[in-house]
Amino acid sequence: MGVALVGCSSGAAPSSTASVTGTPTVSVSGSPGISSASARPSESTPSATSSSASPSTASPTTRPGPFSSSPVSGGDSGTGQSRLQTIAVGSHTGYDRLVLTFGSDRVPEFTVTPQRSAKFAKDPSDDLVTLRGQSGVRVVLRSTLLAPSALVDDMRSNGTAIREVQQIGNFEAVVSYAVGVAGSPALVRVSTLTSPNRLVIDVAWPSPE
Repeated sequence: MGVALVGCSSGAAPSSTASVTGTPTVSVSGSPGISSASARPSESTPSATSSSASPSTASPTTRPGPFSSSPVSGGDSGTGQSRLQTIAVGSHTGYDRLVLTFGSDRVPEFTVTPQRSAKFAKDPSDDLVTLRGQSGVRVVLRSTLLAPSALVDDMRSNGTAIREVQQIGNFEAVVSYAVGVAGSPALVRVSTLTSPNRLVIDVAWPSPE
């Protein structure tokens, strides 16, 4: 099977220019066929755990909003299908980041839904799977195909928020990912980047008890 945006309230916001810095480090273990690696994705040039490719500079096409536990939808509903090329997980101050890279293909329609449980139903079988963590985030991509470099069954992270990412659906061009999150509730913000086109999902670190 196969798993970033910042935002939390609704779809795309007006284009803006922002400088992005930082080079977080997070250790990620892959699934069969994917060797374990130390991913060092930065906000402007994330490198994928499932590929050695390193995207170039980028500008945001949707502006990051505040963290929220509300579902976020967006993306481009244009014709044709987009090919997901790579998936990466990184850690930044205050949040962990999941990046889904589509290269020159558009970021397709998506829904990012935080939930208070780390249990997820697979699509289309509805079999339950439990990920590491106390809560979770479901990511659904429509009109999406998977490149071989994006075929990651399971990714485990030592991040403060993101503990595990697992593909839980790939049926009729609808691809789904489950994200296991430390703490509850899961708080996200979602955005998109260009050059290459990416979906970026930031998950806030849990509050200290």
